[in-house]
Amino acid sequence: PFYLVKEGDTYPVNSVFVTVNAKLMGEGDVAMNGEMFFEKSYPMDVNIEMKKFDLRLVNNLLSTGTFVRILDGRVIDGKWKFRLDENEAIGDMDFLYEDLKIEFLDSLTLERGRGRLSLYTFLANTLTKKSNPRSFWNNRVNSSIYFERDQSKFVFGTWMKATFSGIRGSVGLGKPKMPKRREEE
Repeated sequence: PFYLVKEGDTYPVNSVFVTVNAKLMGEGDVAMNGEMFFEKSYPMDVNIEMKKFDLRLVNNLLSTGTFVRILDGRVIDGKWKFRLDENEAIGDMDFLYEDLKIEFLDSLTLERGRGRLSLYTFLANTLTKKSNPRSFWNNRVNSSIYFERDQSKFVFGTWMKATFSGIRGSVGLGKPKMPKRREEE
């Protein structure tokens, strides 16, 4: 918030709360609660919840940025939280989905990838987990969130990239690489 103070006076507000309820692509219910603090390193605590949602509806968003198309899949439930400061986002994700199937796209035409990209599609659908909780033992897989922030970019882009780092771990494509100093804490 905007507030005029004299030099040497303290800022009268410690934090600001932001609450957003929206429909992702007009369908999926998403609720976000954030608290932004006015102290050194300017941390933000972000909590997001998502309800049932057909993942194919986000193809317009995914295809142009990541060159991936979702052929099938549904979100059952999702909850994740992270703390973002000037340098990084750290948190955890509980993302439940079913029947995930993807394909890689040609970056120029956004058509189905051929050759090496079709091999990547085959490997991705073989290696990624089709559901969370996993079907055999009904295991729920929680993922860590870690993303190093580029301060020259807008903060909401960092929110998205932090979310994608958690999704990557949930689908079985590897955990985010956290620096050694953070793993020890």
